[in-house]
Amino acid sequence: MELLNAVLANDLSAVERLLDQGADPDAHDGRPARPNLKVMVQFGGKDQLGDEPLGHGPLFHAARLNHTRVLQLLLEKGADPNRQDYLGQTPLLWAAEAGHLESVRLLLQPDPKALFAALENRQAECAALLLAAGSPPDQKCLVQAAYMADAELLRKMLELKPRLKPDKALEALAYATRRVPADQAPPGRWTTIWNDHGCFKDVPEPPERVEAARQVLLAAGAQLPKPKAQTQPRKKSKDLPQPTYNHMPDLSQLEAALGTRATQPDYLRGGREFAIPQPIDLAQLRSQHPGIYLFHPGDSEKLAAIPADWREAIALMQTNGANCDILPGDLLQWLEKLNETQPFQLTSIGHDRLEGVFLTPIARPQQLARSMYKICPDIVDQGCGSLQVLTEELQKVPAQLYFWWD
Repeated sequence: MELLNAVLANDLSAVERLLDQGADPDAHDGRPARPNLKVMVQFGGKDQLGDEPLGHGPLFHAARLNHTRVLQLLLEKGADPNRQDYLGQTPLLWAAEAGHLESVRLLLQPDPKALFAALENRQAECAALLLAAGSPPDQKCLVQAAYMADAELLRKMLELKPRLKPDKALEALAYATRRVPADQAPPGRWTTIWNDHGCFKDVPEPPERVEAARQVLLAAGAQLPKPKAQTQPRKKSKDLPQPTYNHMPDLSQLEAALGTRATQPDYLRGGREFAIPQPIDLAQLRSQHPGIYLFHPGDSEKLAAIPADWREAIALMQTNGANCDILPGDLLQWLEKLNETQPFQLTSIGHDRLEGVFLTPIARPQQLARSMYKICPDIVDQGCGSLQVLTEELQKVPAQLYFWWD
């Protein structure tokens, strides 16, 4: 820990002294306490981490903070630049997503994950460096470059990977934005972003920049999808009314087990909520308190309690993917059919997200991956990147059930 503290303080002389005294340049900060941390962060973002140890050594912190002299010294003393943390990420990825050009140059090597991290965080210069180093772009990278309306990055990717399909990127170009300080944003209702550097707004990219990117994609053969001829009206989803709970079972034993009192927020319509800052064994709690259905209402630090089951919890939370034409009734129908052949247990049920675990190995992972993509395209298009990766995730035991609609 002494070496980690010296790196965090950017104290070059202290780092050199400790390394000369035999400190391990790859000593890390420990193992995470929560299971399935990688899946949780993949879909929920790094703001879910808190103070969770991730297996970060001195090199990670030097790259994240752009302490370049310390970073160079660590590399000279044998720190492993290819070491991965418990999220499967490298020091190069952390430098790239933060936009630290000098740190990226010191760590530079082909790294597709770092390339996507740079693009996702609008770090165009870092992305260009990684492309030049041979990092192979995939379809997700091309779409991210389109969101930035960066004609040069799009051109480089299509030159490196001519087989990339530009159609999705052309669709994404319609939503191209740039991030500016909030006080410099033009009038309008723009998405607001708060981070360590202040308040920002995502505003549309200038038309000339969008047009330059469009020409690159059109030259690569991009075409917007033709509108489908509607032969018959879309079948109306069956209604899923929200339940209301006028009577709740006695929760005193549950309150004692959790060490906290229940509250009654409006959104649970008579149900109860507990604040749980520490991880819990949800399956064990459910078995110990029959007659009460417990679930995380989209927030792992809260626990909801209702006198029903998971089906009614979906109706209560109105869980939906309305931007994909998936309403609560559609989702419930799909889940009930799935549960007949591939039983699962839901752990988190929110307004636009759903999380759980399959209770048995997946019999037909490729078929299930296609079905999951159909009901929630975001898990591939903005998540794992391909049906093949999703299929591989479903082959793990236990396999995760995770939906979110952006």
